[in-house]
Amino acid sequence: MNDHGVTEQEACLKLRKIVADAWKDLNEECLKSCSAQKHFNMIAMNYARMTEVTYKHKDSYTDPLFEMKENIFMLLVHSIQD
Repeated sequence: MNDHGVTEQEACLKLRKIVADAWKDLNEECLKSCSAQKHFNMIAMNYARMTEVTYKHKDSYTDPLFEMKENIFMLLVHSIQD
């Protein structure tokens, strides 16, 4: 924001566009890859998914009590109960 003289809202919009474009690139690569590349592409895709869940609304890595605690609970506890 300071380097380019833009507001926080403009910076967030630009970052959302970058993320959307990156998702398009990842999905395109996964669809057109051969079987030898599928393993690497799935690693990249899973890393991107994990990063999006961790950082989408708030930094859940440094503040896990916000949303990540509920996500982990739903994944580990509710899946066992169902």
